[in-house]
Amino acid sequence: MRCPPAVIIDPTDPGRNAGGAAISLESLSKMKMLSKIFLSSPPSEKFFSMVQPEGEIFGGSRDSTFALFTLPRPDEIDDVIYPQAVRLRNILMGLLSREGFLPIDSEVLVNERVQILVECERGGTLPRIKVHEGPPVDSKNAMDFYAKWKGRRRLRGGPYIRGGNRLYVDVERSEVGLEEVVRNGLRQYNIGAHLNRLRDSLEIIITAEPDSGMEIFRKYLSRQIWP
Repeated sequence: MRCPPAVIIDPTDPGRNAGGAAISLESLSKMKMLSKIFLSSPPSEKFFSMVQPEGEIFGGSRDSTFALFTLPRPDEIDDVIYPQAVRLRNILMGLLSREGFLPIDSEVLVNERVQILVECERGGTLPRIKVHEGPPVDSKNAMDFYAKWKGRRRLRGGPYIRGGNRLYVDVERSEVGLEEVVRNGLRQYNIGAHLNRLRDSLEIIITAEPDSGMEIFRKYLSRQIWP
């Protein structure tokens, strides 16, 4: 079982970690690094401001693809919606990674709408063929993998062994576009009670040109520990 990054005992329920959902490893790491910067810097009130100044936006071509996913915002407070938005971000990152779009990083913004921005190394369309990795040949599952894939309709090559002792097959993708991969893939995930009801309203914008006029692009492109 993975240990949470921070444990805050709930005063009314000693068995509950009040910091489990609220404090991520990323947030804790930012706090640690900012503490080091604070201790090594001249005294300044800026460290105690609730509003962090916007960092420099690094422009120019990135030769990547941005996918912006937006949903209507449910009529709930941020404490309810934001964890579900983060869950959606994590699902999208995992889905795009498994399918081969090579996501670089992402950003979440919850205001009038729920917005998830993902930057990918690969563009909006994948090759029709996908290499599917199987078990090692000395694994007890090797024959199961062989029997499962041999002669299947989606099979376009294999089973074969490549550069070692692991089995592989070449299969035909059922979806090759980023948008269709995401729309079909999201159906099998539980995003959260409020966002599940809105998944059919998901809007997807795919672009190679980041729009620094949009808040979520500015937030992503100006990310720094401290400006």
